[in-house]
Amino acid sequence: MQYDPLHDEIRLNQVPLGVVEIISPSQTQDELIGNPAREKADAYFRAGVQSYWRINPVFRIVHIMHSRDEYTNVIDGTLIDNRQQLAAACQPVSVAV
Repeated sequence: MQYDPLHDEIRLNQVPLGVVEIISPSQTQDELIGNPAREKADAYFRAGVQSYWRINPVFRIVHIMHSRDEYTNVIDGTLIDNRQQLAAACQPVSVAV
């Protein structure tokens, strides 16, 4: 598959285990924590995604959601996500914050 930055979209035949979103400094507060953000997370979990990471490089925060109500904010140190249900499918992921 050839990369085309103007049409950067990949369609999958199955739901990914996780989704990682890099927050842009130009995103509005409503996009970050308002209804659009909650609706996006809800749609991912309804589809079967098990882990949704939102990375805010400006504030150096990683917000990890495993459901709408189960989340962790990592603001310091090294993060390792090795939840039991993901262990069979992939190696743990480590991100320096």
